[in-house]
This record gives sequence, structure tokens and C-alpha cells, in this order.
Amino acid sequence: MILVHSDSMGIIDAKLRVYQKYRDYIDANNIYLQHGYEEFDEIVQSIAYTNVSYFEGFVEAMIEAFSKESLEAVIIEAIDMSLIEDNIAKLCFEVSIEYKNDFVGTVNTGSYNCYSAFTVRAIKQILVKETLKKTAKLLAAAIRPGIVHHIESVVQKTLVKNLRDVGYDMSGIRLVLYRGNRMEFPFITSFRFLLTILSGWIQNIVIFVIRIFHPVDINSKEWRGKVAEEIYQKILERRQEILALALVEILNICWQTTEDLKVIQHRLKEFKRKVLPSDQKQIIKEWLKRDVLQDKKALENHPSIMQYIAGHRLDGQPVVKVFLRDNDKDAQIDFKNACYDLEDTELEFVNVAEKSMEIQRQAEKMKLCERNAPAIDKKTRNEIKQVIQEHGGKIYATYSNVVGMRIGKVRSVGDEIEDNPCIVLYCLDKNLIPFGEKPLPKTIAGWPCDIREDYVMFGHCPNRCPASRQNLPEPGCSIGIPSVDSSGSVGFLVEPKNPTEQFRCGFLTASHVAVKRFKELNHHKSLLSMSHLSLEEHPIVHPSWQDNGHMDNAVGQVVESFCGNYGLCQTGLDFALVRIHGCREEEKEALPIVNDEELDFDGETKVTKSGRTTGATIGDLTDDSLTVRVDTSFLSRGYIAFFNCYAVENITEQNAFFRQGDSGSGVYVMEKDETLKPLGIAFASLFSQTAVCKIDSIIQKLDLKIVRYLDNKQTQLLMSQTGNVTEGKLPEQEPMDCV
Repeated sequence: MILVHSDSMGIIDAKLRVYQKYRDYIDANNIYLQHGYEEFDEIVQSIAYTNVSYFEGFVEAMIEAFSKESLEAVIIEAIDMSLIEDNIAKLCFEVSIEYKNDFVGTVNTGSYNCYSAFTVRAIKQILVKETLKKTAKLLAAAIRPGIVHHIESVVQKTLVKNLRDVGYDMSGIRLVLYRGNRMEFPFITSFRFLLTILSGWIQNIVIFVIRIFHPVDINSKEWRGKVAEEIYQKILERRQEILALALVEILNICWQTTEDLKVIQHRLKEFKRKVLPSDQKQIIKEWLKRDVLQDKKALENHPSIMQYIAGHRLDGQPVVKVFLRDNDKDAQIDFKNACYDLEDTELEFVNVAEKSMEIQRQAEKMKLCERNAPAIDKKTRNEIKQVIQEHGGKIYATYSNVVGMRIGKVRSVGDEIEDNPCIVLYCLDKNLIPFGEKPLPKTIAGWPCDIREDYVMFGHCPNRCPASRQNLPEPGCSIGIPSVDSSGSVGFLVEPKNPTEQFRCGFLTASHVAVKRFKELNHHKSLLSMSHLSLEEHPIVHPSWQDNGHMDNAVGQVVESFCGNYGLCQTGLDFALVRIHGCREEEKEALPIVNDEELDFDGETKVTKSGRTTGATIGDLTDDSLTVRVDTSFLSRGYIAFFNCYAVENITEQNAFFRQGDSGSGVYVMEKDETLKPLGIAFASLFSQTAVCKIDSIIQKLDLKIVRYLDNKQTQLLMSQTGNVTEGKLPEQEPMDCV
């Protein structure tokens, strides 16, 4: 088994990448691929199946060991070893005879002469019978260890075959046969069939002896030797009959054992059927259907392609669904040309910009229902939030279709909408199942799921800037990385509580806006200052290179950043702290960050932000458990999941709170007294809501304070009163290249 682990790639994509790299080795050695997020049921089943298969092979070998053919070979060998002339002579010599209370003895007793033909006949009959008894016991004694040795050999071969080089000491194995409740010596009745077979001959040989010998020394080796020779000859003549009857006798003794073994064999087969593991080779064939692109390089310059899913619809029709930010015909042509021969697979392109209107209408409907639904009590909310926290990573890794999760108050049941606390799963297409995956879950840890469609992406800033001084960016200004065709927004202005010469003032923004290698930073799960990336410089320009006519105007340097889930609570965080080169000397005030205990998530709490695309907007704070999965590249199939974020919903379908161009903007809670309290950084959005990362912990860790210059206070108060300041809106910007 190879254990695969990945935080930024789905289970199947990660396993498929390992398989493609080590295909020959995995196939040759029948190695199973297991992901850390997967339950080990399949591994347990595979181990159980293998072990039961060993036992089944062992039982089959034991049944074969008791077969007629196998036992016949053992008996033949025993007959060849025991029923030889020398052995019969020795047994005949050892027979001690008593006749009519007269002790005759053995060949070692001395001479015993008989003059009566009748006496010789009677004594010889006794001698033959007793010799046959001893011969039968000798045969039984030879057969028994022969069977034991045969079974030992079968067991040894079976174990070696199944377990290869593992050695076993068979000296402890003993063959014990039971009949009823008492142990019985095997083949103790064998002499009876020998007497039966030779009974007629006994009479004839005695008459013959009477005619030839007179007088006779019963204890002489010469006389007894001739008797033994004739016994041997008669046994030799009846060898096949002896073999057949001995085989019947042994088969009768072994019958119950064989029947018991067959019952065990049947039960093992039944158990094997229950634990039959999946055929990984067939599963991999299904995985490979996901890899539809033959020429990925041809698509590297198409940022309009958000994602694609290869799978099948609920009716079984295979389809490749490509999600585009707009109606990019060139991207559609190039994608089609870059694919392998899709044969019967349908190729469908989705214009997300057009689809968003439908999504927002549906979101507006659900939002109205949630407003009218009973509030979720704090205990229930915390329970569901904990479930999302514990299971979210696995859900994103298991279902590549899922892009977001949060707590919901209502869910769709058929055509009805029911009031019911649930987990909302946002997916790209709820009627599409990616190849190799199962349908989306109906429940998670006992909580029902409501499946809704939406898309998620980072937001990026467009090409104008409101700052009056180019070297002193304001909240919402365009910023970027030197000579990089992407932009972001300035968030909160900050200062250290204990200023130094190295750092007197700066601002917060999103990590994916300010750090070029933010995906690598996410992979290391550490602050920038604790990463090897701290050895590099991370300058920031204002406006962005793209917004400033492809000219760079450096205004600061990233001194700290994090992208991923921070701390023990695994709170989604996408931030960068930028130290600016110049500081303003105007009068300012520190703004306290809102306390979670002050927040309500009933849809009545208003928040606002200033962004370069949408200007000043207002939204409804609805949740603090939103998780989003942001795809970093449709080519590499990588993603970043952010947990425990605030969710802000659009107030109306027409006035979006956040769009592409607003990443990094600071979000404020609007208090009833018209004051604003910092909440977090807007960094990504679904069409129905915006993801805002919590900043309280990082502000505290970095010993910062959020400041507002008093000459901007009136502007922000006006923003809180008017809601959406349309004068500041700008056209949307192409998203940052994440390939």
C-alpha cells in the first residue's frame, strides 16, 4: 500500500498523479493506493479478503488431502513399506500360541512337536489369524504416520505458497481423529477385512499342510517361515482387494472431517463475497477518464477558463463541462482541440457571467426564506460549525464539485423549502458526478445537506486609483506585484503599537494579491517570516503594473503574510502586511476590531467595504462558518480551502457586495450609531456571497492597530449612510493568473 496525502488536491487527482508517476511499479506489485482522507474500510476489506483467501486455500488443500486419490497414494506407499515378506515372517515368528490351555509359545520358546493332523490344523489356523492381526496393525501403523506426513506436507506447501518465504515448524502438528465423544485409534479394525479376504484360503492351506507335514515343529523358523511365505503370497494375490477395502475403511473414518471442512469452506466463500474489495485496476480506468486534456500547454494563456469537470450526468451521459468567466470563443476552440478523442462524451461550455444571474436569483429566493426562518440557537450553530470544521477538508478532497460550505437555516426538499438547520454545500453542478466519485452526500455527521450551485474565485483590482498621493495608497487603491499582470486592493491601514525605525506604518491586503508565490506559502502552512520565502524581497507597487501603464512605482514591501488556515482553530486567513516607505503625519484614530460576541448572523447585521470594482457597498452578515475552496489552476487541479470565514450576502441581486477587483479590501461592521468597526479582509466570493477572513488573531499576534485618518472619517460616515457609492465603481479586471 502507498499512503497518499494532499491538502491542496482532491483524493482522486492526488492518487492519479502518484499512479501516473509510478504506474509500472504499482501495476507489477499490485500496490493499493490509499489517501489519508479515506476511511480504511477498503484496506481492512482487502486484508480480510487476503487472509480469508489464505484460509480458503488451506481448507481446499486439506479437503484434497482427504480425497480418494490422495489417500490411495498414501495407502499404496504404506502397503509397499509394511506388507513385505520379511515383516510378515517376523510377525509370524513373534506370535505366541496357546492351545487348549497348553502354552505353545513362539520360535524363541523351543520346539513344540505335533503328531496329530487335527492339532496342527487348529494351531496353524490360530497362527495365521494372529499373524494377520499383527499384519493389519502393522499396516494401520504405517498408514497413520503416512497420512500425518501427507497432511503436514500439504499444510507446509500451502503456507509457503501463500506466504512465500515465511518458514513454519510443523513438528507441533498432530493428527487426532475422533468418532463420537471418544478418541479411536485409526484403522484398528483393518484386520477384519484381511481375515475376510483370506478366510477361504486359510482352510485350503491348512489341508495342504496336513497332507505334507508329519510330525510338525510348530515353533521352528522353517515351519513358521513357510506359513509366513504362503500368507505373503496370498496377500500379494489379493493386494488390490486389500487396497480397496483399506481405502473404504479410511474414507469412512475421514468422512466427517471432510464434511466439516466443506462447511468451513462454504462459510469462507460466503465471507469472501461480503468483503470482496474493489478492483483498483477498474477504478483507475474510471479515474483516467478525468484526464481529458492531451495538450495542456495550449491552454496556459486562457485565464477565462475557470475549471472543468469530466464526469457523467444523473442519467449516465458522459460529459466534460468547462466553466468560463465569459463567452471566450477562442478558449472554447483551443480547449476542444487540446482534448483527447472524447468519442461519445459531450463537451459543454458554461458562461459563468451569464449563469451568475440565475444563481443570484436562486440565492435571493433562499435568502428570503432564511430571513423568515427561525433563528438557529447558539448551541446548534456551534455544533454544525464544528462539523464543518472537522469534515470540510475531507469533503473538498472527496468531492471535486464542491466549492463552499456554510450553516443554513432552510433546505430544499423536492419542490418545497423547509425550515431546518443544515449544512449548505455549494457545488459547480449538482446534476454532474465527476468520474470516480460518488454522488454528493445527503448528510454529514447526521446533519442534512442542502445542495446549491455557485462558483468561487479570488477577486482582483481594476485600473484606476483614488489616492491623492501616489506614494501613500488609500484603502481600496490598486496595488500589485512589479511587472506582473494582476492587481489587488489596499485593505486596512495599520501601524505597530510599538513603532520602530524598520516599521512605522503600512496596510493589510490579501496574500494572493501581494505574494507572487502564495501557493508555495500555503503549502508550507507557515507565516512568511518563518518560511524560506522570507529570504526573498516582496515589493509592492501602487498602482499595479497593469493599472499604471506597465510602469512600476514601488511603495512598500511585504513583511508578513499567510495563506491558508491559521492556528489551532484552523481559521481561514488570506492576508499580507505591507510596510510602506512613507508615512502620513495627519491626525488619526485607532479602530477597535469587532468582537465575535457582538455579532448576530440573522441577516440584519450590515457590513460595508470600499473596493476598486464595486466602490462602496453594503451587505448582510449571515454566517461565521463559511468555507470556500478556491481552485488555483484547472490544469494542475490544485486548490486552497479556507475555513471559518464570515459570509456576506448581497442585499440585492443588482448590487453585488464584491466582485473581481475587490480582493484585499477591508470590511467593516456598521454599528447602529453609524460607527464602523473592522471585521476582516474580503478575499474571495461566490456569486451569492463574499468570503471575509477574520483578522483579530493575526492583528493581536503582530501587535498591530488599525488606524483611520480623520480627514477620511467623513467619507466613511457618508459611506455608511448611503450604502452603495456608485461614483467610485470601475469596470471589472481580469483575474490573477494562477497557472
